[in-house]
Order: sequence, then structure tokens, then C-alpha cells
Amino acid sequence: MLNPLFFLAFFGTAALALAVLWLAFTGAEGAPPGPMILGAALYLLGSILVTIAGNVPLNGRLAALSAAAVDAAAWSAYRGPWMLWNHVRTLASLAAAACFAAALALA
Repeated sequence: MLNPLFFLAFFGTAALALAVLWLAFTGAEGAPPGPMILGAALYLLGSILVTIAGNVPLNGRLAALSAAAVDAAAWSAYRGPWMLWNHVRTLASLAAAACFAAALALA
């Protein structure tokens, strides 16, 4: 179930990524812009956008089915694409974290 804490964590990290982009483009003191821009782009596109455009619609379609309608075929149609997008989110988030760590280490 969605709650305010979830929204704070989900959209708060997106806001932080936008702040990192702003710092990168305004010349943050001593921080290299390349890893900051790449990290923010990876996070915003690979985690936030994938969640909104990929996982959430799949969740909605599954939730719209009655319990009786969720058979092996319905579950299989949901599970494959959802897992693919979840792996994309995970890898993008890890790569973004690595970029942010590199930016900190190089600052």
C-alpha cells in the first residue's frame, strides 16, 4: 500500500538526483560534473522512470484481476516483464550509486 513515507523515499531521492544535476551544471565546488550527471541520469531514468512507466502499470493490471483470474498464465504474463524491469531498476540504481561515490571520491 502506498503511504506518505513511501512517497517521501521514492520522490525524495528523485529530488536529490535533480539537486545533484543542478550542482553539476552550476559547477559545484570541487566535484566532477561527469559522474554526477551520469549518476543522476541513471537514477532518474533507470529507477524512477522505469518504476512509473514499467512496474506500476504492470502492478495495476495485476491488481485489476480477480483472485480467480490469476492463474498460471496470468502470473507468467506479469512475472516476466515485471522481473525484467525490476532488474533494470536494480542495475541502474547500483550504477548510479557507483557514479555518486566516484564523484565524492574525486571531489
